[in-house]
Amino acid sequence: MCGEEDIIAKRNRSFSLVCESPEAEVFVLTQPVFKILMMGEESTRNYILSRLKVKDSELTKILNKQAC
Repeated sequence: MCGEEDIIAKRNRSFSLVCESPEAEVFVLTQPVFKILMMGEESTRNYILSRLKVKDSELTKILNKQAC
């Protein structure tokens, strides 16, 4: 999953996604549908929010390594 950070933070999209695999499927959810389907159910919302914390932590580590 990608892009959820921007929806939750109420920001404009900050990146795009390109799928080059002929075997993969990409599902696109509009912001309203994401909010209803993904954020409307407590366990799913909690999972997404905890996953965002991990993604943010990993990104911070990468950025800190680059700054050194």
